[in-house]
Amino acid sequence: MIKDYQDIQGWFDYEDLYSHLAKNLPEGSSFVEVGVWKGRSICYLGQQLKSINKKFKIFAVDTFKGSSNEDAHQKEVQEHGGSLLPLFLKNLTDLNLTDLITPIEKDSIEASKLFSDNEIDFVFVDANHSYEAVIEDLKHWYPKLKPGGIIAGHDFWADSVRSAVLTFFKDKNLNVNRTSQSCWVAIKA
Repeated sequence: MIKDYQDIQGWFDYEDLYSHLAKNLPEGSSFVEVGVWKGRSICYLGQQLKSINKKFKIFAVDTFKGSSNEDAHQKEVQEHGGSLLPLFLKNLTDLNLTDLITPIEKDSIEASKLFSDNEIDFVFVDANHSYEAVIEDLKHWYPKLKPGGIIAGHDFWADSVRSAVLTFFKDKNLNVNRTSQSCWVAIKA
């Protein structure tokens, strides 16, 4: 049994961003994380919200099968029986977050179709890191944001991610800002 988000294996170096969102987005905000792996970052957000007695509508979007182009991910997924969803659900249960976080076991594009345009307050994109996949994620999730909504993502240091993000938002005449060495953020006009 785990007792804290830090007990969950994963890549998470943007605690400041999630803490800022937890404190500053209004009660009942809708939050989508695309690419959750085992849930380290989204469980951090859930724990932050519980500590300040605030609720968001949080959706965890993932196939729970790892990135097909990353052999190490595929090996670990196979060691867990072909899906990380049972482990993710166990982590939510252990941390008492099942009332806050709703998993959506779909690929990013299919999951985006579950939401209406202009519905979501915040989307965090951290799924497949290929240029084409990032462009597709942005193309499908950006319209789902409310005006003034925030879209952000991880691994901005990767050429494929950075190039896709800058290309996508250049066409929209929107600024992309770095929030850390690894994250980017943009606000929908």
